[in-house]
Amino acid sequence: RTVQHMGILGHMLDDLLPLSEDEFRERQYWDSFYKVRGERVFEWYVEGDRFARLVEERLPDNEEELNENILVLNLGCGTCRWPMNVSKRVRILSVDNSHVGVEKAREAARV
Repeated sequence: RTVQHMGILGHMLDDLLPLSEDEFRERQYWDSFYKVRGERVFEWYVEGDRFARLVEERLPDNEEELNENILVLNLGCGTCRWPMNVSKRVRILSVDNSHVGVEKAREAARV
């Protein structure tokens, strides 16, 4: 687990990286992960602004086609910020196993 030859960065990564892939399923791992990261946003694969644009591109252009029944589901939301960058034309439901991640996302959305 130790990231050798990386000095301080290696110790920081040690605090974030799981001992095994099984930890990715555990709420305790993710709660600790978000506490250690503090206020820094965590995006999995795509930067938030780019992902928001990808979602927007798939929405209907015609406002009549777009209605309150469209719901975008954001599973494993953590602290990602892309929902804040998508237009208010759709509803977004963000869900995560980590209450720490969800609370940090809520705080960021209030600002």
